[in-house]
Amino acid sequence: TRIKRTEIIGNLIWDKFPPDHESPGNKALQSAMESGQNTSFEMYFSPLGIWVEGSVYPTVHGLATYFKDISIRKKAEEQIRESNDRFEKVMEATNEAIWDMNMADDTIYWGRGFRKIFGHHTGEEFDLTAGMYAYLHPEEADAIREEMKKAVEDSGIDNWQGEFRFRKKDGKYANTINRCV
Repeated sequence: TRIKRTEIIGNLIWDKFPPDHESPGNKALQSAMESGQNTSFEMYFSPLGIWVEGSVYPTVHGLATYFKDISIRKKAEEQIRESNDRFEKVMEATNEAIWDMNMADDTIYWGRGFRKIFGHHTGEEFDLTAGMYAYLHPEEADAIREEMKKAVEDSGIDNWQGEFRFRKKDGKYANTINRCV
């Protein structure tokens, strides 16, 4: 059930929605009244079936409270969380060394397969700041970097595949086939 703005503005919120003393909203209101400090909160508001973001501002006349419906954002956050959960499960189930590289800033996400296959894992012994290229065989590193850069910069290229040697933790090189989208 929706309530019109005119039914709420200038009225006590408690008259329209009896307080749930344990809700984040009520706790924020109490905190603002006691401390005199601005505060904010997020909560699911069951009487309207929506997520709200509330901002509370103490005034000389009481509290000014502003609400914003954030249901769409909360749904998007949940979809991202579910997608990330699925991704993590795929990462656990695969025997591949999956990685994701942002070529603009040379940052890399290394999947768990890197530890299984190459012996590397994120942390002190695996220098993420050096980028992937530091682990390519010196005879191939420059050519692979140029090929990958071209694939990223050319909007006509949808994917890239390359074969190269990747240095394992023990210093030996493994032959790899990389497929990038």
